Amino acid sequence: MSELPREALLDALSKLAAGDTDVVVSRRDFLPTPAHRRALGLDVVVVRGARGAGKTALFKLASGFRDAGDLRTFFDDERLPDARWVDAFSLGNLAHPDVSVLEGYAPGASDIALRAFWMTHLLRRLLDEGVVKVPVPDGLAAVMAASAADLPAWLPLAERHLGLVNATLDAAERALASEGRYVFAAYDSLDLLGQSDHEVRRRYVSALLVMWLSLSTRYQRLRGKVFLREDLFDPVELAFVDAAKLRARSESLDWNGEALYRLVVRHLANTSEESRALLREVAGLTLTDRGADGWMPGPMSDAVQRAFVLKLAPRAVGRGVLKSDAHTWILSRLQDSQGRITPRALLWFLSFSADAAVSSKRAKGALLAAEDLLEALKRTSRARANEIQEEYPITRRMENLRGMNLPMARADALAQLQAPAKGEVGTRGARGELVLDELVRVGVLRELPDGRLDVPDIFRYFFEIGPDYAAAWKDFIENDDPVAKYNLMRDLPMAASVLRDAGVSSYWPKLSEGITEGRYDEALQKIEAMLDLAASSNNVGWQIDGLVERARVRLATADVKAAKRDLQKAEALAARLNDLKRVWSVQVWSGIAEERARDFASARSRFTDALQTARRAPDLDEEDVAETWLGRVALSMGDPQTALHHLLRSRCLRMRGTSAALLEAHLFEDLADVAKATGNLVAASRLIALAQSRDNDPRFHRPDVIEGAGLSMAQLDALREEMRAAYAKDRGWSVIRAAFLDLPEKDPALA
Repeated sequence: MSELPREALLDALSKLAAGDTDVVVSRRDFLPTPAHRRALGLDVVVVRGARGAGKTALFKLASGFRDAGDLRTFFDDERLPDARWVDAFSLGNLAHPDVSVLEGYAPGASDIALRAFWMTHLLRRLLDEGVVKVPVPDGLAAVMAASAADLPAWLPLAERHLGLVNATLDAAERALASEGRYVFAAYDSLDLLGQSDHEVRRRYVSALLVMWLSLSTRYQRLRGKVFLREDLFDPVELAFVDAAKLRARSESLDWNGEALYRLVVRHLANTSEESRALLREVAGLTLTDRGADGWMPGPMSDAVQRAFVLKLAPRAVGRGVLKSDAHTWILSRLQDSQGRITPRALLWFLSFSADAAVSSKRAKGALLAAEDLLEALKRTSRARANEIQEEYPITRRMENLRGMNLPMARADALAQLQAPAKGEVGTRGARGELVLDELVRVGVLRELPDGRLDVPDIFRYFFEIGPDYAAAWKDFIENDDPVAKYNLMRDLPMAASVLRDAGVSSYWPKLSEGITEGRYDEALQKIEAMLDLAASSNNVGWQIDGLVERARVRLATADVKAAKRDLQKAEALAARLNDLKRVWSVQVWSGIAEERARDFASARSRFTDALQTARRAPDLDEEDVAETWLGRVALSMGDPQTALHHLLRSRCLRMRGTSAALLEAHLFEDLADVAKATGNLVAASRLIALAQSRDNDPRFHRPDVIEGAGLSMAQLDALREEMRAAYAKDRGWSVIRAAFLDLPEKDPALA
């Protein structure tokens, strides 16, 4: 980032949350989009959108223009009609009855009465605003003179004279046609009706839309603009004949990535000169000064969006196989299950990110670190979940899923969703599949292709629902599961701590099985995935483990040089981490690599280092492994006496621990090699038979020793039985002592 004032830029970003354009509308902040232009057309009656999509902003902005030419200029569309906007219903305008008045009147009113309310109130508003000059029939004089809030005083009279109301509206239409003018009657805040009684809201909304479905065909100059929450437009909820026809006369205020980022740029450009200086550095971004209407950004291609986000945040979130471009990671985290993002959510997110960055007190690097983005996502989740619970009361049922892991089985989710949540009001009778389907429809649950269920990040933090990270790690490494990969990407900035807290280990059985059983290509594929995940989560320990495992495979395939390169990298990382267990592992495998390269002096040095490390580490009981390898190297260097010394020390250490049969078998085989090196094939064959008696593994069927000693299979079988008895008697010390006559009579491991 260039030398721009960091504090001022973070301050500008933190103010984005105040740019909630459904509360305060400024022409300097509002971003005209193609959807807005379509919504302002003559044929659109219903303007749909989720809460936070900007319906109220468009309502307030369009209603505020007194000159249609200014409106066309602002939206840069000469096709927009020369229309006068009238506030026909909204929150906070004293010309309308309060919602409590409407709710109180509805229970005893017929559907015709509610339609009479909307028609008469429309006429009142047209006359009050002076947009048409038509005489009021005598029969409506008392209606027009009464207070709008006094429904009992005028609505029954209006209902009886509904024909006069209709005739007067007809007169208004003819007057507008004669003058060549248009009037848009605009309605907002309808979701606030009947919040405690959804049937009241449904009836009022249905009556209004029925009226405008009829009037939009009857009238050409007087047009309706009903700004309606998406769920309130659902024909199932409206439940009137021909409700579906309104969809053809509706426009949805959906936001794509380009529009969302252009909105952010518009807000920043009109905040301060420091912000504009930052924006001018974004390659491909254009800004136009539109005077009183502020600075307007030009088109933002995907490349420009990336360049813009790069001015604020790191180029990428995560690393390796889980790496994601920051600008796409941000948008994907803010989507609901239907792929929708509200402008409010993005403004909140960036504002909260700036707050986190200020708290961190970083003096350099990106304005917003990856950790700031994750902290902001959690705050945004809380805000958006609270919002959607107000918007859709059924989403309170998500409380029943709190603490569950993702993805969740459909049956498990259904079982939890059956009962009402604590404090749930108005939807307590909803059950099972109906609840689940509704939660999917409104965007808080996502159905996966395999039938399991997921919760989008924009909601899951609030409900404390998260992936089973241990299962995701295993499923991605072992099965390359795309759902597991997606889950691992969700908390990328904190992946290391998240995986650690979940108790995830870098070890998984299938990898070791693959190496042991010679499935090296399969093992390498899993190891590469492990290394990518380790890099993505910034887990140095797992990177060391992955490099060591890859070196093991390369040693098994005789690629010693490549194995040594991996081990050198692992050693540098282990030294930095100061993890003695991993330092020991690298030293042992480095010694093995040197032994395979037949550089026995270097191998001895590495195994000596490993022995010293094992002695330094209080919880690392691995001295026996280093002693065993020192014995093998001494034998390779032609020093059987030193080899015997190390191998017997290894045996003592193992016997004092929990020596497994396979490890003991390897030890007896190593002692057999020492005996063979001294020319004592009889003693060597007895030790091989002892190894076979401990573990019937084909690796211990040593023809070089057995056949060299001249033993037949029958003799070997008998010898093996003899060795079982010898092991049961003194754990094989008598056999070892018979092979090496200078050893003491008493087993030193028992001293």
